Formats: sequence, structure tokens, C-alpha cells
Amino acid sequence: MTRRTATKLGFLTLLSCAAILPIAAAAQQATDPFIWLEDVDGKRSMDWVNAKNAATVAELSNTPLYQPLVTRIKQILDSKDRIAYPNIMGERIYNFWQDAEHQRGIWRRTNPGDYLTGNPTWETVLDVDALAKAEGVPLSWGGADCFEPEFRICLIYLSRGGSDAAEIREMDVVNRAFVNDGFKLPAAKATTAWVDQNTLLVGTDFNAGSMTTSGYPRVIKLWKRGTPLSAATTVFEVPADHVSANAYTVDAVGRRYIVISDGITFYTSAQHLYDKGKLVKLDVPADADLYLVRDQMIVYVRDPWTVGGTTWGTGSLVATSVDDFLAGKRDLKLVMKPGPRETIDGIRSTRDYLLLNVLNNVRGELRRYRYQNGAWAFEKVPAPELGTINVISTSTKSNRFFFNYTSFLQPTTLYLAADDGRVTEVKRLPAMFDAKGLTVEQMEATSKDGTKIPFFVVHRETLTLDGSNPTLLSAYGGFEISNTPGYGSVVGSSWL
Repeated sequence: MTRRTATKLGFLTLLSCAAILPIAAAAQQATDPFIWLEDVDGKRSMDWVNAKNAATVAELSNTPLYQPLVTRIKQILDSKDRIAYPNIMGERIYNFWQDAEHQRGIWRRTNPGDYLTGNPTWETVLDVDALAKAEGVPLSWGGADCFEPEFRICLIYLSRGGSDAAEIREMDVVNRAFVNDGFKLPAAKATTAWVDQNTLLVGTDFNAGSMTTSGYPRVIKLWKRGTPLSAATTVFEVPADHVSANAYTVDAVGRRYIVISDGITFYTSAQHLYDKGKLVKLDVPADADLYLVRDQMIVYVRDPWTVGGTTWGTGSLVATSVDDFLAGKRDLKLVMKPGPRETIDGIRSTRDYLLLNVLNNVRGELRRYRYQNGAWAFEKVPAPELGTINVISTSTKSNRFFFNYTSFLQPTTLYLAADDGRVTEVKRLPAMFDAKGLTVEQMEATSKDGTKIPFFVVHRETLTLDGSNPTLLSAYGGFEISNTPGYGSVVGSSWL
């Protein structure tokens, strides 16, 4: 296909179809003539790779299309057009930014009004490049966990060279300085949760036996400000063969939930609420997803769950009062039951709403649910269709939030949904190819077992569907992840 012209080419992407072929290791050793390629850095492997690359480049470069495409693709990949994605924290907008001048990155902030101008004045809170240079350590940003609702003191995660193990330092973001004698943890795969401004729940590598066989914390301790970590007291432990013990805090409009979870396996866990020194296990299925919003406990059911005389089917999203559930009541109400072609792809919340990112036949929808008069009802958030939508940032102080949209033909675009529900475009990345005359169709293929598999075809409107058009195919569908529509700058410019 390298010698064909691009005038009639189409682009097709298949959704949610993947096969996994298990191979016995012993049989593979005995029959696979290329098992030596497993030594990915070995001389024989690299000689083979370099030879194949050279042959590929020789073939591709022997066409007049090659150099113009290489030049254009390089321009696209070197483009400095990006969106500074917002993170709403209190009354400020925060953003972590990396570029040629800030290779390790800067954590910065501005006010919401200035952000919406498209050209905000940023105030640097932490310059990771400068910190790494001053300390002579290749530090990488790992995120920030700030105490709500003040958002003044934050736990900053910093790792060496992007390692999973991060050291944690307490920072006063008003003064833009690390807190003298503040909370500080050495590098480890750790978990933390604010109990109050002077108390943390901590899971880290305390000593031999404090980590699981997966390398994550298995012990959660209560640590008071001003005391050594060695004085922290144990509040929770999981068996060493479980994946991890985790702690996190949910601030939900006047309520602070402190959650400790036992990560039994990659897909199952036991959830507990920690309150005033007491640990209460939440009687929900181990494979369910749990969300806490205002006074409501939201449960995403993965396997049928019979509770309170009702069986909730796979994919159901149900809710009840946290206080009622803890008191033994099991009067759950349905939030959403996905249809046969729907799935819930993400859940976030604002002050009054539950935001559901729904894939409707692999088309992104954003729905805003509210609990009123004893029932849940929703409205669709105005957004373009036939694309992918992701909520970027929310706040429990208001109902405004930012979300992203992208499609095969529309570049990534950031939108703001205001408190009154109105949606406005904040920033759209520039087009990297001319989409005029192109169209997107959604079709279905039927597998041998009768499953209808949706897929999209992107092509010119004038294309004759006679089976002779070269087509680029792409498919994926593992780990419960669908291959959804997205703007392909390189594919669009070089293929369409």
C-alpha cells in the first residue's frame, strides 16, 4: 500500500473486538524460533530490529509521497498547540505544565476568569526543574493531595525519574513553600488520606512485613503532626497476599468521608468508612465500584446483587442514603440501568449532580443526574455527537465543570458547563488536516457467536463502496476498555 495514492483511501476502526491466545511457556520455549527476541536489549535482537527498520525505510522512502508526509508529520508532532487542562481547587484553577523550557514541569495556578480568556497569567507554585537542579535529584511530578475545603496545605508526591515509589512532602501553597517540620515520607509506594489538618492516615514501607507481595502497603497507620512516623498507630491491616491497603478522603458538600479499602485482587476490594477512630465495613459486593456524593452512597453493580429483596442486574447504578445504609436499611433506588448497547464509562460529581459518562453504542454521552423527591432523574449535557467525552475537572462547591470532546473529524476541544447548565467552548486545538468532504459512518459486524460489534468508517463522501479501496484498520478491546472515536492528526493528514 505504500505506492498507492491517498485520494481514495478510507479509515476504519473496529470497537471492542480482541482475542487473547494463551500459550504455555514450555511449549513456546520449544517451538518458537524467535524466542530470542524476548531479550529486547540483546545484540542479536537489536541487529534484527535495525535491519527490519532499514528495509522498511528503504521501501517507504522509494515513493514521492514519502518526504512530504515525513515533513508534515514532523510538523504535527512538533506542534506547540496544547490545552492547559484545568484542575478546579477552591477558588483557583491549577495546572501542571511541561514544555521545552520546563521539561520536568511547573505546577501553577490562575483565577477562573483569567483562565477563560484563553491567555491567562499563571503564578508558579512549584518549579520541579528548579527543585531537581537544586537538590541534584531527577525528580518527577507525581501529583498533589490537598486538604479540603481550604486547599492551603497539600501533600506533594515526587518520584525519582518517574518511579512508582514517590516521596511525599507537605507544602503550604499560599506561601508556595514546603512546611518546616511538616509531614514528610521517604520514597515508597504509599497511600495517604487527610483525617484533619493535623492528622493523616498513612500506608507506606514502615519496615519488613509492611508491604504486600505486590509491593504495595498492607498496613494503614494514624499519624499525628509533630510526632515521628515511628509513633503512628496501626488502624488497619490486610493479608500479605492481597494487592494493597489504601486510604483516601472524599469531600462531599459539607461531609468528609474517610475511606480505607482492602484491595483483595486487581478487580475486588472491601470498603470501610473510618470515623472518629472507628472502622465500619460497607456491606457492598467486592467487585462493585463505590462512590460517595453528598449524603448518598452510589454503587455500580458488576455482578447481580440481591439486597433488600431486590436483585440489581449487571451494570446497574444504584444509590441510597449513607446514614440509612449504616443503620441497616437497604432501600436502594435505581440511578441508571444501561440498555443493551450502553455502558457507564465514568462517574464524577458536582455540588448537586452526578455526572455519568455513558457510551451509547460506543458514542459518548454526558448525563447530569440529580436526586429529587425520592427519585433520580437526568438531562443530557449539550455536546457534539459521534465522539468521545471525558469530564476533566469538577468542584463540590458549585455545579460548573469542564469536559473534553474529540471525534474523528473534530480536534480535541475543551468545554465549560456553567452552574446554569449552559455549555461554552473554551479552547479547540487547530485542525491538522482538511476534513471537508469527509464523513463518518457507524456500522456493525456480526461475530460467529452472533454478537453485534459496532465499528466506524471514516471516508470521503464521494467514495464508491466497491471493495477496492485500501483501508487502514485498527481495533482494540481489552481490560474493559473500548476503542472510542478520537482525532488522529497523523492518520488524518497522511491517510485521509
